[in-house]
Amino acid sequence: NVGSVIMAQGYKPYDPSGIDYYGYDEIPDVVTSFEYERMLSASGPTMGHLQMSNGEEPKKIAWIQCVGSRNANGTKNGYCSGVCCMYAIKQATMTQSHVADGGEQTIFYMDIRTPGKEYERYYESSKQKGVEYIKARPHTLVKGPDGAGVTMDWADDTGSTHTGHFDMVVLSIGLEAPEDAVKLADKCGFSLTPHNFAQINSFDPVSTDRDGIYVTGVFQAPKAIPQSVTVASSAAAEVK
Repeated sequence: NVGSVIMAQGYKPYDPSGIDYYGYDEIPDVVTSFEYERMLSASGPTMGHLQMSNGEEPKKIAWIQCVGSRNANGTKNGYCSGVCCMYAIKQATMTQSHVADGGEQTIFYMDIRTPGKEYERYYESSKQKGVEYIKARPHTLVKGPDGAGVTMDWADDTGSTHTGHFDMVVLSIGLEAPEDAVKLADKCGFSLTPHNFAQINSFDPVSTDRDGIYVTGVFQAPKAIPQSVTVASSAAAEVK
């Protein structure tokens, strides 16, 4: 018998496989943001060297936001995952130091969300450093010339259509509830939201509807690391 239980189940990255208009299954130079993060790492598969499917270094890279979030077309995840805008901005800015002459970075977005201390300043700084932002949701991705890179179509906020070629496209994937969330909630007797995150009360944000069971991290709701630390402290304070 224990007095309290803290649930910190984490999350599952959204899998864009099967969404035909993103081409993730068929275009080698379309990668997820998690895969791209590993490419940027010195301990990653390419030891920090960015590399296209043909072995060449990419010069022109695009990010597509809200893949698996805020979208009822092909997914039921209508919520915002909260972290994708900031990690895309970070990746785009970091890329400039990984590519000769800085390269070209473009972020396609619905709206940029910067919910955190100094986040908006970081976003504005990235624009000054040359990261381009286009308000659009690309709808068709196909292999580029000779099978390398990606050719992409999109419509801007004026309704004008555009076609562009990029060496790589990064899908900024969202966060989903862990696979065992439903099973865990059934066993432990607490409720979930329609998206299978833990059901909490706005005025008691770490408590489930079963007394003594608390939640923290992304299992409560998608959030960045600083918010996860804050929520973890709150959950620890509630323990009896």
